[in-house]
Amino acid sequence: MANYMTRASFERIYEELKQIQEKDIPQISKAKLQAAQEGDLSENAEYIGCKEKLDQLHARYANLQKRIAGVSYIDDLKIPCSVVSVGTKVELEEVEKKEKITYTLLGSEDVDLEKRIISISSPIAKSMIGKRVGDEIGMRTEEIEKKYRILSIRHFREN
Repeated sequence: MANYMTRASFERIYEELKQIQEKDIPQISKAKLQAAQEGDLSENAEYIGCKEKLDQLHARYANLQKRIAGVSYIDDLKIPCSVVSVGTKVELEEVEKKEKITYTLLGSEDVDLEKRIISISSPIAKSMIGKRVGDEIGMRTEEIEKKYRILSIRHFREN
């Protein structure tokens, strides 16, 4: 599966990568070098702490690099709004109660549950992929299953 994300999410991750590479690692490396000059490294808490912090920063850096590797920008996709896909905003209506809810389907780096932005790989999104206006989908929780009807599909940037 492609690594979908918006340019905004890519930029946020890229800025963190720059922060780690250009500021955090040099700063901690300098502190580690200064601590190393204070004698016995096996009992030097500051040196050990700096070494551990550097290991964490390198691991975080590698993780962030993996997260932006092979990115496909959702912003650049030609998103057909005739079917539910990545980059669409889907308005649903619960069949029984007639309550409406809207989900936006983006990449995992874009998730914001308060704004109902969900990952394209989430179970809810997977149940909607390929569906059209008027189609019904089922969503199951631990206690109940609800049926929803798709009322509209639009581009994720539209209100």
